Amino acid sequence: HRTRWLLNTLSFRRWRKMSKGKRSNRDIWSAGKSVETISSIESATTIMRNLGKSIVRE
Repeated sequence: HRTRWLLNTLSFRRWRKMSKGKRSNRDIWSAGKSVETISSIESATTIMRNLGKSIVRE
């Protein structure tokens, strides 16, 4: 219970600091922060097929 309490306390403090606009190097990043780096969208099947081909070549 102490560990859970400690983690919840740290998480709450981090959230409170972020809600006040104070940023640090330990900010929590959510999905969508780096979508500008995506150049194309491929299916999982294509990705796995390409991975299989690269493994066979080695």
